[in-house]
Amino acid sequence: MINSENVVFSESVFENCYKLKNFEVIGNVETYPSRLFFNCKSMRIFEISESVTSISANVFGGCYSLLKVNALGVKPPTIV
Repeated sequence: MINSENVVFSESVFENCYKLKNFEVIGNVETYPSRLFFNCKSMRIFEISESVTSISANVFGGCYSLLKVNALGVKPPTIV
């Protein structure tokens, strides 16, 4: 869990984190950039905070164990 006022992720920052299973951000995040979680093969659950407005189309590429994505906002983010 990341808890912060404003969070900005760089592209591919969690790429190949094979042991990462769940992820949740509490704070202000507007976008999930390209390949953010690429090849996180153990990722099972992902929470998208309500502040997220856009997600890169290949943010979860190679996340073969992903079972559930929860969008916490009223309006789902746009996939770009």
